[in-house]
Amino acid sequence: MSFESLKETWANPSYYDHAQFGHEIIGELLGYPEKLKEAEKQVMAAKKRVDEIKNKMETKRYSLLASGVIDGKNAEVREAQIALKLGEETGALLSAKENLDEAEFYFKQIEIEYRTLLAISKVLGNEPN
Repeated sequence: MSFESLKETWANPSYYDHAQFGHEIIGELLGYPEKLKEAEKQVMAAKKRVDEIKNKMETKRYSLLASGVIDGKNAEVREAQIALKLGEETGALLSAKENLDEAEFYFKQIEIEYRTLLAISKVLGNEPN
C-alpha cells in the first residue's frame, strides 16, 4: 500500500479497522529506509555534479586567463569575456542546480511521509482496540 492510498483509507474510516490499518502502516514504514537512502543518493549525486561543473568552470577560467584569449583592459571587461566563453558551462551549471533542488525537494517529501507514518503509527498504538 502506498502513502497516497493510506491517506485515502484514513479519509474513509469506515473501510478499515485499526489493526488492519496499523498493519498497512507498518508494512509501508518498512520500505522507507530504502526510499530515504535512494533519495539521499540522488541528492549526493546531484551535489557532486554541481561541484564537478564548478571545478570545470574554474579550470577553464584560469586556462582562458593564462592563454591570453581574455584581453580586456579592465576587470569588468575580462569578466564579461570569460562569461561569454563559459556560456555552455553556465547553462550546465544552472541545469545541475535545478536537478539538485529537485532531488532535495524529493528527499524532503519522502522524509515528511516517513515522519507522518511514524506519527500515525504512534497514535494507533495508543488507541484501545
